[in-house]
Amino acid sequence: MRIGDNNKIRFKKLLTLSNVAQLAVVKSLLEDLKIPYYVTNEYFSTLYGAADGLTRMELFVEEENFFRAKEVLRDFL
Repeated sequence: MRIGDNNKIRFKKLLTLSNVAQLAVVKSLLEDLKIPYYVTNEYFSTLYGAADGLTRMELFVEEENFFRAKEVLRDFL
């Protein structure tokens, strides 16, 4: 992802989740704080239906907001 010509957004892995409900809460918190993020394997977990926990979803946040996101999620996790 690029912004402008010379600025690259860097992401850092914040956590790994296997529960889609927890992921939904975490995403909501990050969106409220306007912290950019992305998730790997997010939709792959739907292949298993109700067998939650079979897929490891990795959540990455914008590097410059890493410690802010970690502090906000500290009580949740």
